[in-house]
Amino acid sequence: MRDISTNPEAMRELVEVHKSRGTPTLIIGGKVLTGFEKEKVDAALAESE
Repeated sequence: MRDISTNPEAMRELVEVHKSRGTPTLIIGGKVLTGFEKEKVDAALAESE
């Protein structure tokens, strides 16, 4: 986990690499999830195992 409010490099990666400006942004198994939807997070975690 990286705090984009205190880490400029993390913010740059979030915007440039993951094309996201929203928080939370989770990257699970290469899948980018913006916002928190429990079902989508659970599905991404299950797929990444």
